[in-house]
Amino acid sequence: MEVNHTGVNIAEQLGEVADAFAIPNYKRVAVVHDNASNMKLCTETLKKEPEKWGNVQGVYCSGHTLQPCINTALKQDKIRRTVSAARNLVGHLSKSAKASAALKDKQKQQNVVAHKLINDVAT
Repeated sequence: MEVNHTGVNIAEQLGEVADAFAIPNYKRVAVVHDNASNMKLCTETLKKEPEKWGNVQGVYCSGHTLQPCINTALKQDKIRRTVSAARNLVGHLSKSAKASAALKDKQKQQNVVAHKLINDVAT
């Protein structure tokens, strides 16, 4: 969006997109969003247009709701050290062809599906 991300502007943009895709009002049932106040206002703004939005409801994204809990848990020393060790291991396996080959061999020996390890990301 090239305009400010206010609740009213977001509601207007959602309306334009829903209209462009010819989504009828009875199928406009929910807006999944983060916990930001502009998104709460967006949903309240949409509810004021029942002819276009029916009985639309705002639904908080579970990922955005859980993320602060996860971030708090990751600050605990035991968890922080464990995650750090896992990151170091994954980093080593991704940089070392020999170690990566050894992991593949071990997975094959144990009849485990060979997956390539990936590092986590903050979000």
